[in-house]
Amino acid sequence: MAEVMNDLTKVGISFHDILKKQVKNGNDTLFWMDGWCDGEPLKDKFPELYQLERRKTCRFSQRIQVEGQTWEWRAPPASAEQIHSLPMLYVVIGDHRPSPEPNTWNCPLSEDGTFHVESIRLKIDNIEPTNNEVIIPWIHDIPIKVNTFIWKANLGRIPTNLALKKRGVTVVNSTCSQCHLEDKDTEHILIRCPVASTIWDLFGYYGKQDAIGCLGAYELPTSRF
Repeated sequence: MAEVMNDLTKVGISFHDILKKQVKNGNDTLFWMDGWCDGEPLKDKFPELYQLERRKTCRFSQRIQVEGQTWEWRAPPASAEQIHSLPMLYVVIGDHRPSPEPNTWNCPLSEDGTFHVESIRLKIDNIEPTNNEVIIPWIHDIPIKVNTFIWKANLGRIPTNLALKKRGVTVVNSTCSQCHLEDKDTEHILIRCPVASTIWDLFGYYGKQDAIGCLGAYELPTSRF
């Protein structure tokens, strides 16, 4: 899960873009540490007040009650930053009040609030790439495992000899067993290896260009066979 979130973060999608907690009774929500309000934890929004908090792992329901807010400061807010931050904290809290119902989660990406993988896929497709990014089209007419393989290849996640060696796996020889010219990494086995080049020659010019577009702008070698 952490690896998936790291990949999504790289394209500008955060956890709170996918799932957002709707705080109701607040019994399982940490007031300062959970991002229940706009996705950013209050301890990061108001670090000066967080330092004054006596119970830093307090629950939402222990600070926000039906009749108002309840604080347990180690000392009353006194510095200019603390005095300035306190009314801003009240503004952020707004009209949040606990209710008897349990907390729920919804997905801001879908119209019905239910999590769908398709919703994330659509958001990724609509993200404008940076100058160094290559967008991998998700083609529905080919098997999922083929799409997944292309995606992993673009990220350099194919378990080649060189990739395994970098991960600490014992590899006797990382050189390509087909041509014995270079280390066996993703780019080599799919594009640079003369054996791979021969196979791409069978698909003609457009097949080669598709490979370059998906796996990076690498010059395909001239076939040596």
